[in-house]
Amino acid sequence: MIEIDKHNTKIIEKLKEIKQNGFQTILLMGGVGVGKTFLARNIFGGYFIDEPQFKQEIVAGNARLRNPEEWNCSIDKFPLEALTKHKQVIYDDIGSVDCNETYIEKTLYWLNERSKKRTEKGNPYRTIITTNLTLDELEKREKRIFSRIMENCLIITLSGPDRREKNTKSIVL
Repeated sequence: MIEIDKHNTKIIEKLKEIKQNGFQTILLMGGVGVGKTFLARNIFGGYFIDEPQFKQEIVAGNARLRNPEEWNCSIDKFPLEALTKHKQVIYDDIGSVDCNETYIEKTLYWLNERSKKRTEKGNPYRTIITTNLTLDELEKREKRIFSRIMENCLIITLSGPDRREKNTKSIVL
């Protein structure tokens, strides 16, 4: 279990303001194991999303997209309408795969579709994106994707040690 430390407590407080300040995209940045995915799941799991029909889609940055127990396929076979119809989407670990043309095309498609839905309907289509990359590294990967992510985006940087290693024990036999 990842602990919520002083730094992350401040982040959680900041996230509670999101309903009031209108951000539709949250970019969680930080090193490996600092709790980005944990925090993203908790944001949609109850901090301020209270929709009974809530359904979470997770897009894994290793080019596998999954919704627990429903999807397990690569981006070129994934039904992209699943990423455009749900109000909450987590894109976990963006930038961890090479940006080939298919990846760029599909990613831009669903980001654009989500943006259009927000604009047309005024609905709170929220997207949380996590990455280990810096803003400069993310922009160098693919400028068009970076530009679309930055539209109405709140950037939060998490810091601290790898929390997974904290619970690791070593036994010498």
